Amino acid sequence: MNYYHRTIKAILICLALTACGKGNEYYISQDLQKYVNLFESLYGAKIDFDVVIADLDSEYVGMCTMWTDGSKKIEISAKYMSLMHDSQIEETVFHELGHCYFGRDHEDTFIYMSNSWLPKSIMYSYVHPDYLMYEQNRSWYYRELANPNLE
Repeated sequence: MNYYHRTIKAILICLALTACGKGNEYYISQDLQKYVNLFESLYGAKIDFDVVIADLDSEYVGMCTMWTDGSKKIEISAKYMSLMHDSQIEETVFHELGHCYFGRDHEDTFIYMSNSWLPKSIMYSYVHPDYLMYEQNRSWYYRELANPNLE
């Protein structure tokens, strides 16, 4: 095979490899799958990006990263996940999906419900201060995530 044919063959192989790219492949950590499934069933959504447990800087419980090409990734802190109650993990996954799926920003206002002042939204900048109050008002937080103007 001469130089010309080897060059053409190399170019074709490179094109074939890059054309396949990542495609529609994505990974959801097994420990987060049930939360993603619940989100998809509640909102009729299809999460087609990575949702993973990762070693994040200690200041982050979760993180949604969105790139200019439209790709997205959610990372949940392995450190904090081991310390959180199941409801707090759900809340964190839903919060990050609020960013990545719904394009929501943080919402740090409070609302009076269940005889207490609570974060109005699951998009509150911090993990809910009381997971039992989150559980008690879960249906509100589910509705508000998709309908931020809910009163």
